[in-house]
Amino acid sequence: MARRDLLANVVKYLSVLVLLAAVSQVCTRQDHYYYQEPYDDDLSLWINEQQVKIFSGVAMKIYAIDNGRVSPHIRDPMFSHYLPIIPSEVSCVNFTWRSGSKKYHYNFDRLMSEDESVLKPPTISIKTSGRVPKNAKEFSVALPCSGNVSGIAVFSIGLLIQSRKGKPVPGTPLRIKLRKECAHRGVYRSSTLSAPGPDPECD
Repeated sequence: MARRDLLANVVKYLSVLVLLAAVSQVCTRQDHYYYQEPYDDDLSLWINEQQVKIFSGVAMKIYAIDNGRVSPHIRDPMFSHYLPIIPSEVSCVNFTWRSGSKKYHYNFDRLMSEDESVLKPPTISIKTSGRVPKNAKEFSVALPCSGNVSGIAVFSIGLLIQSRKGKPVPGTPLRIKLRKECAHRGVYRSSTLSAPGPDPECD
């Protein structure tokens, strides 16, 4: 049993490391579709393998929802505590999702910043509510710093996904709280940028 618990912790730790590598980069555009494996035919939400490979050198998907099942790591109440503060140079994170053969409706019911003097509320590149696309498509979550104050702010994202009959997907709504560092416009750490300038934006 102890060996099994140790292995589970190692897998969780490695998953978090790859996730952190993926979110520590500037995002790209969000209008691409991807080939899907025929056996994977239900709701999925992930960071795609192309993006993860670029950032970490490992071609793998990092799933929040896999074939209709919410990842147990995301459902862990301590998940947010496993992640460090998102650095100031990171302005957005890309995700990919699809509904597969079923129909799902989504609602981002929470996009909040607990300190808007440092961090504006998160925004998404799609409507806050609608239908999950049948085929895989990317969207991004932008984390816009105010540019007026340096500091660290907590933000939260809530996502409810329901079946066509209005039944929530087990494990949703997702409730995630993370911390984001922001630098006063023109003030950056010399170790990360050679010249001052605004936070990079999503293309």
